[in-house]
Amino acid sequence: MRTKNKLFCLAFIALTSFGFSGCSKDDDVSNSDVEGTYAGEMTVYPATGIKIFDNTTLTITSAGEGKVKVTPAANTGGVAEIFDVFPEDGYIVNPENDPKGTFLFYGKDNSLTVSTLGDVKKAGQFRFKGVKQ
Repeated sequence: MRTKNKLFCLAFIALTSFGFSGCSKDDDVSNSDVEGTYAGEMTVYPATGIKIFDNTTLTITSAGEGKVKVTPAANTGGVAEIFDVFPEDGYIVNPENDPKGTFLFYGKDNSLTVSTLGDVKKAGQFRFKGVKQ
């Protein structure tokens, strides 16, 4: 009888644990969710000095399977960059230690943070923070 009780308790604990560890559909995002135009703040780091844009746009488009192209507004002088991205826990992110920089899209509030590490001598490096329009 004790063996049956132990097995029942173990099964109950396992089922209860599984119920609490399930993921929510609300947190699911896909790479296509990030595509669109974002409005926000951008700092560009060209060789001639820092330029700050308080109200500018940035466009995200697909660049193939698991890739997105980040294109700053033309007047900013920022250089477009292609990032490898993947969904993770409600976010779209790029791999850690990516030499291109950091890409972080939060699906819950459609916010985006991008920081590129392009060659500063070619202009290009920028940091952007904004929300999808």
